[in-house]
Amino acid sequence: MSHNKERKEKICLNCKAAVYGRYCHVCGQENIEPKESFWHLVNHFVEDITHFDSKFFNTIKYLLFRPGFLSKEYLSGRRMSYLHPIRMYVFTSAVFFLIYFSIHSDHKNKKVNKDIAAATDVIKNDTVRKFSKDTAQLHKYKYTNTDTALSPHIKIGKLESSDIVDFYIDDTDTAVNTKNGVVKRSLGKFYENREEIRHKVPQVMFCTLPLMALVLMMLYRKQKQFFYVSHLIFIIHLFNAIYIMYMLQYGFEFLSEHFLKWIFEFLSGIVSLLSFFYVYKALRNFYGQRRLKTFVKCCLLYCFFGIIFLIVYALVISPTLYYN
Repeated sequence: MSHNKERKEKICLNCKAAVYGRYCHVCGQENIEPKESFWHLVNHFVEDITHFDSKFFNTIKYLLFRPGFLSKEYLSGRRMSYLHPIRMYVFTSAVFFLIYFSIHSDHKNKKVNKDIAAATDVIKNDTVRKFSKDTAQLHKYKYTNTDTALSPHIKIGKLESSDIVDFYIDDTDTAVNTKNGVVKRSLGKFYENREEIRHKVPQVMFCTLPLMALVLMMLYRKQKQFFYVSHLIFIIHLFNAIYIMYMLQYGFEFLSEHFLKWIFEFLSGIVSLLSFFYVYKALRNFYGQRRLKTFVKCCLLYCFFGIIFLIVYALVISPTLYYN
């Protein structure tokens, strides 16, 4: 509630409805003087931030330490004390994928430097079989350390500053048939566009939410008290918790690279195991079935997620591979 002075006029400035009390019963706007001082503006900002913080930390506490509890609370109508699950998902997934892409970007930069050094060394030592340009087909691939070992019919043309290497693949060799050529070109496209493809993961994860709710509806079809939206709210809360646990795991992995490696690697492994136990516990608390039945359904849920993720991922990245 704002500390501004209440208006004497009992007409809402927003919707023009008659106001009974401090708040409009139609639109919910507070009936206060529209003119604000700078102090009132700052005070309102601080109140909103602390109110969000209290809701956020309260939600996180129950989300992580009482699996399935928030979904029950939401379906029971007790929602004011917690963040809305969709708003929570948007915030949590945004932070998670920001960390995820930052980690993979750092790994990519390290690998690129190593690959450029290896490619330069190969060129200097002249250890790759050479073919003339008129008997070879030009392809662009990213250089990897395994290219020389797995593909002896490669000539490195030039090494650009963008770490893209021109490879001349000898199509006259009898060991390389048309089928292998198609596979190599497809893998080459996938590798060349891997950063763009990786950035499709948030879209894929978002698309899997309604599909996983359908899986839960199928697994718990005999429990008529749960509707599709009930399963969807549960799966959103579940994804939120998994994102937070993975962020914790990434934090331990980062710390293990700098000091006390074995301790933080051990903690990272513990968090990975706890994520499976969390899913099991959330299913048991929310749906209330026996342990063995819940464990079997937990395993099935993981299997369905893997299948659905791969199918949706393939559908999402196919335009990228086709048009590039």
